[in-house]
Amino acid sequence: MTLFITILVLLMLLGLMVAISQPLELRENRWLKIGFSMPVLVVSAALFHMGSPGGAFLYGMCMMIIGIIWRSVVAWHGAQLLSRLIDDSSGGDGGFRPKFTHARGLMKDRNLIEALEELKRQICKEPTNYEGLLLLSEVHQRMGDAPESIAALETILSNDDATDGQKEHVAGRLKELKEWQASLPQA
Repeated sequence: MTLFITILVLLMLLGLMVAISQPLELRENRWLKIGFSMPVLVVSAALFHMGSPGGAFLYGMCMMIIGIIWRSVVAWHGAQLLSRLIDDSSGGDGGFRPKFTHARGLMKDRNLIEALEELKRQICKEPTNYEGLLLLSEVHQRMGDAPESIAALETILSNDDATDGQKEHVAGRLKELKEWQASLPQA
């Protein structure tokens, strides 16, 4: 019975090795890694069943060899996880940094209400984000809400982290926006 369970565990580990080495970046030499890993796993399983103190040390050495063989795969998956946590590049709403790709697409499709909601959601992650505030100003301008558009640009101007070039660009846009606002019929 124990031999059956050991073989079952080894087959599951083989499946795991194939699965974690599936991404294209990790396929190089994966069968070589699996080929070296399987005998080490068989030996480690036998040593584990021995139960002696010497067997435990040799079992630990076998696990260290497995770690060395699979270190690049584990590091790659760890980096992917960390990258998704910090900057969700999968297109989702996760990550700590704002992404405006979806909002730009909504603006392009002239779906301004949803674009405004998406921009506000992303700007919450970084309230002084230059790109986000410019897009927010543009959406408000397209919706005919000049005061909100001006407020977004003034937020950029009051940001100490904005560069001189950014502030100069925003000052020009602000001037154009105020001229546009003055040309609108008064309600």
